[in-house]
Amino acid sequence: MIDNISWLAIYPEIVLLTMACVIALVDLGVHSPRRTSTYVLTMLTLAVVAALRP
Repeated sequence: MIDNISWLAIYPEIVLLTMACVIALVDLGVHSPRRTSTYVLTMLTLAVVAALRP
């Protein structure tokens, strides 16, 4: 059984994996050559993962 401390170590990886899938799907629909929305989502994801690190 996984205790709460183990979940705290796993949360950043879960968020990163989930957001990588979301960003890939969003990128499919972006028609702009600059892909600003993809860039912004990626930077926000990295900030959230950095904040979640224990």
